[in-house]
Amino acid sequence: MKLFFLLFSLPLALMPATITNIVVTNLSTSNYTIDTATQLAEFRSANSGTSAVQVSGNLSSFTNQFSWFLGQNALGDITGNTVASAIISYELSFTVLDPTNSGYILYADSELRGWLTAQFDPLNSSGSSLAAGLGDLEVEVSREGLYAPAPNLSLGGTSVFVDELSPNSNDLILNGGNSQAALQFGTQSYSLRVTLAQSGALALAGAQGEAGLRFGLEPLLNFAALNTPGDDGEAASQLGHFTTISMLSFAPAAEVPEPGMAIPLAFALVIYQRMRRAS
Repeated sequence: MKLFFLLFSLPLALMPATITNIVVTNLSTSNYTIDTATQLAEFRSANSGTSAVQVSGNLSSFTNQFSWFLGQNALGDITGNTVASAIISYELSFTVLDPTNSGYILYADSELRGWLTAQFDPLNSSGSSLAAGLGDLEVEVSREGLYAPAPNLSLGGTSVFVDELSPNSNDLILNGGNSQAALQFGTQSYSLRVTLAQSGALALAGAQGEAGLRFGLEPLLNFAALNTPGDDGEAASQLGHFTTISMLSFAPAAEVPEPGMAIPLAFALVIYQRMRRAS
C-alpha cells in the first residue's frame, strides 16, 4: 500500500504555482462633496474591478483597475485661493500558492490613463490662472508584509494651466512602467501599495472656471467641462490606474508521467487492485 502511494504520487511532485486570495483595499482620503454658492468640489475613488485569473499554459495573469474623479468649480466671487485636493491610494494583495516549491517568476505592469481638464472663465474672472495638477504616483511592493519602493512601477505627475489667453485645456495622461522579473519559490503573500499624493484640482485667487482630474469615474455634480467622456470621447471604463500581475510557473500546467515511470505505475496499480479484492 505504501509503495503504491509513493509511486502513484510521483507525477504530482511538481505542481504549477497558482494565484489566489486577491484583495483590493481603498486607502484614499475620505470622499467628499462641497456645494455652496461660490464653489463646487467633488472627490470620489473606487476600485473599478479585478479580472479573474487568466491561465494559459504555465502563464497566469490578472488586472486590477482603480478609478477616481476630482473636480473643482469656482462659480462666484473668489476672495482667496480655492483648492480641491485629495490623496488617492489603494493596496492590491494576493497569494501565490507553490506547495511543492516548483518555482515561478512574477512581474507587474503599471499603467495610468486619464484626463487633466481645465476651463478658465475669462468673462467673470479677475484672477490670473486656473490649474489642474497630478502628483507623482508612487508604488511600493511587499513580500510577506515587508514593503520596499518600486521605482520602475512608479509614475511621474504633471499639471495643466489655463488663463485668459489660453482658456481651455484637455490633456491626455498616459504613462506606464514595468517591473523586473523576480524569481520566487514557495507559497508567498504579496502586496502593491499605490499612492498618488497631493493630487488636486486648483482654482487660484479670483479665477473662475473648472479644473479636474478624470480617471474612470463620472462626475456627479454640475461640471460642464468635466463630463466623461467629454470632448476626448473616451469611455470611463478605459481610464484609471491599471495594474497587471503576471506569473510564469516552472512546473508543467498538467503533469504527464515520464515514459520510464509508466511500468512502475502500472505495476503499483495492479497491486493496489489486488489488495482491494483481497480485502
